[in-house]
Amino acid sequence: MLHQQAGGQGTFQDPITVAVPGHQGAMAWQPGTKFYLPSVQRYVIVEDSGAAKQPAGTDTHLDMWIDGQDGTKQATDDCENTFTGRVPAQVNPPDNLPVMAGPIFAGGKCNVPPQAADLGSYNDSSGDGSSDSDNSGGGDDGGSSSHSHHHNDDN
Repeated sequence: MLHQQAGGQGTFQDPITVAVPGHQGAMAWQPGTKFYLPSVQRYVIVEDSGAAKQPAGTDTHLDMWIDGQDGTKQATDDCENTFTGRVPAQVNPPDNLPVMAGPIFAGGKCNVPPQAADLGSYNDSSGDGSSDSDNSGGGDDGGSSSHSHHHNDDN
């Protein structure tokens, strides 16, 4: 294993830890498998298991470590929501792709490229929270907590 605990800067040499579906000995991807995620411009490496099963119609599920120790739950959730969804991932990528090195959430902010905010179709202007749950990307203002409508109204 590359890291003793979840970590990484997102470079080819020091990719960020991801977890994949399955469990030790029966993981969806072999430990050490690298992916490149253009939406966050980071390389990631499979170092853990226990991620949820992939959603129907997708190839896999990657749970990425984002750091975030200096952020509130709201701030880190908002950050994750800007790039969570159905995103491209390149397996066994070349080592020369563009990288925005460093933890995803550090220094109190979400460190992802601006275009990552456009993944979702979620728009908060109507206030009715009608979003498609698959793609609840927030806006590109980074620090706002107005994009936190995750309707889990089962009752």
